[in-house]
Amino acid sequence: MAKIQLLNENVSSRIAAGEVVERPASVVKELVENSIDAGAKNISVSVTEGGLRSITVSDNGEGMSREDLPLSVLKHATSKIYTLQDLEHINSMGFRGEALSSIAAVSMVEIRTKTPDDELGTILVNKGGRTESIKDAGLSDGTTVTVENLFFNTPARKKFMRKPSLETAYINDILSKLVLSHPDISFRFTSDGKVQLQSPGNGVLRDAVYSIYGTELKDQLIDIDYSFNSIFVRGVIGLPSLTYRTMRHGTLFINSRYVKNDFVFLNIKKAYGERLMKHNFPFYVLNIMMPPEDVDVNVHPTKMAVDFRDKNEIEYVITNAVGNALNKNEYAKEISFSSSYRKKEEKAPTENSAFIRRYDEKTEFKSASEQTHNLNTKPAARDKYRLDPKKYENIETIINLSKEISDRGREEEDTNDQPPLNEAFNIPTNTETGSKPVQSLFSDDISFRVAGTIFKTYIVVECPPDTVYLIDQHAAHERKIYDELMKSVLEKKVSQRLLSPIRFEVSAEERYLILENMDVIKDMGFDFSDEGEGYFDLIEYPQVLGQENIRQTFQDMIKQMDEGGSFEIRKDKIAKGACKRAIKGGMDISEADIKELILTIRKTGTIPHCPHGRPLSIALTRSELEKTFGREE
Repeated sequence: MAKIQLLNENVSSRIAAGEVVERPASVVKELVENSIDAGAKNISVSVTEGGLRSITVSDNGEGMSREDLPLSVLKHATSKIYTLQDLEHINSMGFRGEALSSIAAVSMVEIRTKTPDDELGTILVNKGGRTESIKDAGLSDGTTVTVENLFFNTPARKKFMRKPSLETAYINDILSKLVLSHPDISFRFTSDGKVQLQSPGNGVLRDAVYSIYGTELKDQLIDIDYSFNSIFVRGVIGLPSLTYRTMRHGTLFINSRYVKNDFVFLNIKKAYGERLMKHNFPFYVLNIMMPPEDVDVNVHPTKMAVDFRDKNEIEYVITNAVGNALNKNEYAKEISFSSSYRKKEEKAPTENSAFIRRYDEKTEFKSASEQTHNLNTKPAARDKYRLDPKKYENIETIINLSKEISDRGREEEDTNDQPPLNEAFNIPTNTETGSKPVQSLFSDDISFRVAGTIFKTYIVVECPPDTVYLIDQHAAHERKIYDELMKSVLEKKVSQRLLSPIRFEVSAEERYLILENMDVIKDMGFDFSDEGEGYFDLIEYPQVLGQENIRQTFQDMIKQMDEGGSFEIRKDKIAKGACKRAIKGGMDISEADIKELILTIRKTGTIPHCPHGRPLSIALTRSELEKTFGREE
């Protein structure tokens, strides 16, 4: 007897269904995408028990005729593609021709549909992949699909489903992405009779973003509208202050289809550059519109993996779209002593506040707006830094807070801790009070007066008529040194020749690193002679670094070399190692040096962050001070 046999239709259809229908969220995704392809402008999704009991998706799209309806639940039936060539020009959301067939194979399905041209609509009932009835009925235009008892005939699959609350979270996540990719469509999602998500559908992306993440982001977003050749990038990105400890707050669409692509993400992060502190990730919602034939959509159930025919062009487009927008929107962080950090109970959730929910093993879902705002620290540390306006009753305590804020930045830079996987999509409240962010001291030619320094660490600068800046002198000096080092590579500046060489003893590994990176080292203005037996003599040295503690600077550079990479990457790392020797907190700095430092950074026109991502300055406005002292009218 032959060992290989053809599976019967009943078994093969359920196997095929397993490739498409992983869980209730998969059903919702397929049905809603069909609604979008049908031209719907209003889509309603309703589930009970996380979609395991029932899922209903209603739309006001074009509907199906009586002739097409029976075909819609057959395998490989589709209205999206007809020839092999069509696979290279996919513009629709769904295209496989297996969605309804696969869903019907593992559930009980009822489809109610009507086209605008038909007087009557049609109702189809299918159970376990078999159509039981088709009849005419008086219906409104559009389609309503009801899926009940999902996996009733595949108990092995059903037992692997999670709690209804978690299945609801999966559905909410998928619908949130569809809201962001189609702001011109109004979505409404209810679970067990409670509204979980509702978007306006007015075509304004920012309003769609607010319906998902809340209006706390209002003053922290930058609009993107960039084009190059036949590629268009539109969407929003967050200011550098709006960062997270995971990558989950970046959403990418290709031709309005949600995708995951590491190449694009790395170029977005590259565009942010030193604006991001170590281990922090930016917020973005970007839609890249491009000719379908230039992007390879991997034809598989999730449709998330894509590749590009010309990666160099994509890299150019992404880095310029994001980089140009950031350059035009450089702001200083603003200190606020108002009650920006509210306790949970002080802000009641509403239907249209943040709708991304989290699953907790001990509790049900909690709205992101109900949770303490994320300061990129663990909960205990987060509580430590919550501000209490009553504490700040005099100018001395206000100024003292500057040290706490800067120390917080250093802690965030050094920590490697990651939040738990089930942590919410917390949206950190901007430290601003809702007004337009304050212009960076380093990005505009505004007048300033050096008022002095505090703690031998922070420079106090007054900019009439209404802003005071606190500058971290170490971060600012680092920025200046780093920029001049990188500039020296391009301009081939003459180095300072030492009167007598400085000898270094190095290990075998360090010697190898120096020789491997000698091209970069020399381009930066250093020159060594290899004396053998583990010794190098330093002959020339970049003037910008001065001659203080040269030995320690050299050791810092070697540590950075170990990570290797391309010429550009190594150049960047070595420069960062060298500039660690900048003026430290606690060192005296003259007023003349302060002015020269500010003017030099302004002249270079670089970003107002140190090479490690920390801001150079924070701002305190007069209006915020007057509010704190009760002087506001």
